[in-house]
Amino acid sequence: VNWIIYDYENGTDFSPEFTVNQTKSIKYFDMAKDAVEKYDHDTSSNAKLMITPPYGELRQGNWNWGITAKHADAIDVQTQRFVKMTTFRDMISDISDQVNAYHKDKLFMIQFSLRPSVATTSQTIYAMQSIQDLKIDALLVFYDQFSQNTQLDDFFAYYD
Repeated sequence: VNWIIYDYENGTDFSPEFTVNQTKSIKYFDMAKDAVEKYDHDTSSNAKLMITPPYGELRQGNWNWGITAKHADAIDVQTQRFVKMTTFRDMISDISDQVNAYHKDKLFMIQFSLRPSVATTSQTIYAMQSIQDLKIDALLVFYDQFSQNTQLDDFFAYYD
């Protein structure tokens, strides 16, 4: 195992321990990090922990994403629901500034989605292009392989 992902989201099918309180959430991330370290020790592995906090649900908690990034090997901030907002680039720039000010050594990603309910493929591509000059290590594109193959085809066709 190379990566263990903690999909930290609110909802019945996700994290029952979810809270917008950053201090409490970090305790959960630290528990996950300890579990990964125990796994590594017990199996002589070198797995890493990636946390995937949802920006939309957590922005009301006024999180510092740099402090959050400290508690994992990688952070993938789920921002897909905001790609249509005119302030999207500013939001991502703020997150990027915080992560890079505190922990340049962490793998830092921004997550997008190809769900039509979130944005069109074109809107998602535009949002991705709008942040390409920011200090982000990777863009993660989520799609549901059972219902979004057309959107994935459209996404890749854009780059042909």
